[in-house]
Amino acid sequence: MYVFFFCFLKAINKQNLY
Repeated sequence: MYVFFFCFLKAINKQNLY
């Protein structure tokens, strides 16, 4: 479950970066 949350958070961070 934590892995999924981490991946989701990472995706948002990456999108925000661009």
